[in-house]
Amino acid sequence: MDAHDPTGAGRLANLVALVLKHHLDEMAHYYVRLEQGGEHEEARAVADRRDRLIDTASDVYEEVTGVPLTVSRGLTDRRG
Repeated sequence: MDAHDPTGAGRLANLVALVLKHHLDEMAHYYVRLEQGGEHEEARAVADRRDRLIDTASDVYEEVTGVPLTVSRGLTDRRG
């Protein structure tokens, strides 16, 4: 603990963000394997679950730290 983070919440949030990044990377690799294998519906489901996880984690991280969590979605084109 330090003077800038007396409760340790920021440090814990950063640790959770690292674990989240690892999990999101695994999901991205799984998505690519599914797409390459022609499993487009399952790949879309993985991308959707990944996006929901990013949204939830971003909200929690920002609430705890006061800083937005920046995560590249990068799997699919989410426009329109």
